[in-house]
Amino acid sequence: MNEAQQADLLDLELSHDDVDKPVSNDGMDLFSYDDVTEPMLGNNIDKDNNNNNKTNNASSTNIDIGYTGNSDNKTPQNNTDASNAKCWNVQYYQPYFDLDTSDELIRIRKALLPFLAGEFYDKDLDEKPDLYGPFWITTTLAFLMAAMGNFAAYINTNEETVGEWNGDITRISEAATFLYTGSCIVPILLYIVLKTYEENKGLIELLSLYGYSLTPFIISCILCIAPWNVFDWAVVLTAMASSILFLIKNIYKPLADEKKSKPGFYILVIIVGCQFILALALKLYFFRY
Repeated sequence: MNEAQQADLLDLELSHDDVDKPVSNDGMDLFSYDDVTEPMLGNNIDKDNNNNNKTNNASSTNIDIGYTGNSDNKTPQNNTDASNAKCWNVQYYQPYFDLDTSDELIRIRKALLPFLAGEFYDKDLDEKPDLYGPFWITTTLAFLMAAMGNFAAYINTNEETVGEWNGDITRISEAATFLYTGSCIVPILLYIVLKTYEENKGLIELLSLYGYSLTPFIISCILCIAPWNVFDWAVVLTAMASSILFLIKNIYKPLADEKKSKPGFYILVIIVGCQFILALALKLYFFRY
């Protein structure tokens, strides 16, 4: 039965309230139907709605079974705690990259001006080491060493040979390899020496401190584009001195008086030697022109 016939049937039913079935003028049944086996259109609509409601309720019930927790939050959550996570889990490193912009700027200022700053990690404020700042400081320095080195070589090229000048794009990979390797080796050496003499200094803290100690070299890379060799040397050596002072203030100075000779002497040798090598590489290789 199509929709038009159902509509006609409904009209006839409403207009003949006193008869059970619609009839024609000759007394014959107009339609042959059974109200039990073939209910009217209104009854079909009600039954369809009831069936749909039951189906929806059943579907909702099935969906709810697949989730745990309250009904306000049905999304499955990763309940791995950072304190219980293993070193191969991302959650293990999450606290070291959780740092506000204001805190990061304060730490950069302390690293850039160590002679004016106090303790780098304020114990009263329960400040923790981070790896976010050291990572981006090292990455930025690697880019500037290569980019500014090429730019300084270009602006210091003679006019006769400026047309033959070509930038060395491999400097970026060389600078990144050099800095990332040094940023791992130097803290590990310091950690081994301190651990040998039973000094409680974590590896993450040493990685963080050494990463921030590279901040003065970023300023030196920008200033070294000046075409004055003596000025460039002064800038690089000043950055080296500031970096060494920062590391001494935060690694050597906290040592007890009886440990200033050993392991203090070894700590000074590692700090001064490694930062001196970095300064020489910066000036004699990346800013040689």
